[in-house]
Amino acid sequence: MAIFQSNVQKAEQIATQMRAASDAIQNATGKSITHATRTTLIVNSKAQ
Repeated sequence: MAIFQSNVQKAEQIATQMRAASDAIQNATGKSITHATRTTLIVNSKAQ
């Protein structure tokens, strides 16, 4: 069970990093990340 919890925590960290990277790319390019892509990231992060 501890390994599962560790994996969930790692997945949450990765999702947070992906969100930060998405925001950085969006700010650097001035282009919007599509809502569908962002929703996929959110759903993936919540599918623990």
